[in-house]
Amino acid sequence: MSANPDFYATGYDNSMACWATNYFLVAVIGTCIAFLLKHKPDADITRVDHTRYCLMGKYALTAVSVGMAGTVHQGLFGRAGDVSSGVNANIWLVVEATLMLSGIFTINAGFALMTNTDCSWRNAVVYMLVGFAGALVCVLIIWKFGTDAFGAAGGIGEGIPNLFLLAVLLPIAMGCCMKERGAVSGQFPQAESFRLIDGSEDPAFKIGARWAIAAILLIFGGAYVQVALGPACGIPCPADCPLPSPQFDHNALFHLAQAFGMALLAFGMDKTCRAVEKATSKRGDLESPLLQTSVEVGRQQKFVPPSAPRLANREDRVKTPHFGR
Repeated sequence: MSANPDFYATGYDNSMACWATNYFLVAVIGTCIAFLLKHKPDADITRVDHTRYCLMGKYALTAVSVGMAGTVHQGLFGRAGDVSSGVNANIWLVVEATLMLSGIFTINAGFALMTNTDCSWRNAVVYMLVGFAGALVCVLIIWKFGTDAFGAAGGIGEGIPNLFLLAVLLPIAMGCCMKERGAVSGQFPQAESFRLIDGSEDPAFKIGARWAIAAILLIFGGAYVQVALGPACGIPCPADCPLPSPQFDHNALFHLAQAFGMALLAFGMDKTCRAVEKATSKRGDLESPLLQTSVEVGRQQKFVPPSAPRLANREDRVKTPHFGR
């Protein structure tokens, strides 16, 4: 028997290790949000890259989900770990909903990273479509499964969106966001390179993506261990659990892995976002209306058709009558 006679008595973890690491994860996520907020956006809203802020939305909803789950595991508003009825059941629905909705921001962050002009109707439409689809799936899953939807919520809110973000980051980490025009056409070797994503010429762009990929893999690894050890550790008598359960079980291990993974993800995405934001701001300066106007004025002042005076003189000679010789 476990040292805790009520351990997993209701089917959900109620160990101190579980809810304590829940709150630790919330603290880490809050620190990550503060870290991501340290970089101030461009004063011109049309130059602001949305990747960073979509990522913060994901972190905020994840913090709500994890924090509310901690109160259920601890038993602050009902029997610890019991989500069958009462306040705990309602809290658990919030846990599932916020977890699924966080995936909307993850997908939008990946899409924003692939676009150079985020403040556009194209991006707005994509954001709204992803948000509507995510919200609809969330409502349907909770309506169908209720408090038993946590597994589906994890796949919809973390698994699928993180795979999408991983698919976006892999080409960046391999340097596939920069192509040489000469190499593509084979006709203009002297032509300068063009880049598919702003900031891809900055080494931090690629380095940050590699850190973010490692972070996602760490989170996936923690989730795999959590699921794999569940049958042995998530039972009232975890005699076969390789971890010292219930003092430290599979859920606590996953929370720690997720905490370090999300911290690493914030670090890597911040580096990538800074490269993008720096290039976007620089491109905006080059494309500013004031600069373009001054360039056009300069061109107009310098442009004088070289043949104009000669043509005028010729016309004058033709039209001027000659009187005698």
